[in-house]
Amino acid sequence: MQMEPRCLKKSDVILLVGPLPPPYGGQSVLVKDILESKVAERYPILSFDVAHQHPHLAARLALSFSFAVRLAYQLLTRPSIRLLHIHTSAGSAFFEKSLFVLIGRLFRRRVLLHLHGGRFRGFWESAGVVKRRLIRELLDCSHALIVLSPGSREYFVKSVACQTMLYVLPNAVRVEIPCAAPPAEEPIIFLYVGHLKAEKGLLDICAALQLLPPVVAARCELRIMGVGDTPRNEKLVREAFQSAGLSNVRFLGLKAGSEKWHEFAAADVFLLPSHSEDLPLTLLEAMAVGLPVIVTAVGAIPEVVREGENGFLLPAGAPDLLAEKMVLMVDQPALRKAFGSANRNKIEREYSFAGYEQELAVIYETLMA
Repeated sequence: MQMEPRCLKKSDVILLVGPLPPPYGGQSVLVKDILESKVAERYPILSFDVAHQHPHLAARLALSFSFAVRLAYQLLTRPSIRLLHIHTSAGSAFFEKSLFVLIGRLFRRRVLLHLHGGRFRGFWESAGVVKRRLIRELLDCSHALIVLSPGSREYFVKSVACQTMLYVLPNAVRVEIPCAAPPAEEPIIFLYVGHLKAEKGLLDICAALQLLPPVVAARCELRIMGVGDTPRNEKLVREAFQSAGLSNVRFLGLKAGSEKWHEFAAADVFLLPSHSEDLPLTLLEAMAVGLPVIVTAVGAIPEVVREGENGFLLPAGAPDLLAEKMVLMVDQPALRKAFGSANRNKIEREYSFAGYEQELAVIYETLMA
């Protein structure tokens, strides 16, 4: 990776505030990748892990307070920390991380807020006038924001009316991933990777499987990789598939490292019919492996997947259309191959982690120079 000459002091430290796996998710995997990247070899980067799985409000509030106290102590005792790179999503997580932003400003540090997930638009549009003003002012407390797509940047400028600096930094695939295995004998394997919850479109997948003609259903298998973000959400998904009596469904549980990539490489088609997303890392991983994809036209996904060119784009909540596209993928191996090849080429051109490291280094330099 080529970078511009460094203009920062060797003692300058970046504090990376975000979740580390487990649990595994887009944010936690990205934070881990940054810590293991060439950027971390170039600049001293410390991790401030805020991962938790507490669904109850009281526990979350107590934990947020604990994180805030620990963060303030870090900044008080380590004057070498010059930049806070804070990862967040919408909803309660946004207000939690905004507290960290305010603490960073209180201690006169540079603050970079990195927005993930596809729920911010709903979060903003469902807010009243007072809440919107609060959200906007909290966003503008940061010295800069990172969003995942040009469409998101336009939304924050025009709809949210952010005044702070905005950078577009799409997610990227970090490792050099082997191509998917050559087409195997049937069954055709459809793969879902992500949290087990209805918002990800898993109930739509369940309904679509029941709509498949019996002769097609007998030729395919669905593999579901991941766990629920909460026990309740996972139970809801598992019970839906159990009630449907589907025999061609396997729950793989959580996979990481070589086990995860083995499942990607063994699959034939990737499914992600989410109701809300921004730029999901699992989609980019599937494309990097060389899989054709069937996804929903939400968030930044239409900026990555072109209908009929490298996959199929569906409206959210349309199991009938999902079933139609699954039938096409089962019946047309040449189409699967063409989509998969186009996807791998697109990742190599536009979403490699080497390019991501370069862009992130420039952002760090700009904010701290």
